Amino acid sequence: MIKEEIWGVARPGVDEFFEAIGSPIREFASNHNLKIEKYYRNIDGWQLVFQHPQGGACYIEITKEDEHNILILADWWVDDYETQTRADKHTRSVQCSTDRSELSKKLNEIFIFVLSWEMKDLVSYPLDPYTDYKRKMSKEDFEKDLDRYPVPKL
Repeated sequence: MIKEEIWGVARPGVDEFFEAIGSPIREFASNHNLKIEKYYRNIDGWQLVFQHPQGGACYIEITKEDEHNILILADWWVDDYETQTRADKHTRSVQCSTDRSELSKKLNEIFIFVLSWEMKDLVSYPLDPYTDYKRKMSKEDFEKDLDRYPVPKL
């Protein structure tokens, strides 16, 4: 069974939109052991989150564009406690229809693409205000933070 958490508030109609197209997203998440985080920071979408095999964490973000289309993007980041930096790489948003077959195909393509990235592909910068809470963590808690992301099945 996949884990789903609500991280924000959906605008009117967005929750209904995602429940209508949620079946292939949930199926993909279940097949690959990904967790679904809904409406993170009140975005109009869901994120599929997981650990990257080379370290750090990833998400594939699915947001509503209109009644028949979604946008999909992905991000991989690795935080370093000692230097208080984040190394990161992300894709551009890709439009996809809500058609079950096309959505499943596009999620798979992006998932495989992100997993092909290597550490040398990441760009490093100081932790930003969104991750500022990490500056206040102990090293042990900082490292445990990654545990909330599941290890994906390939």
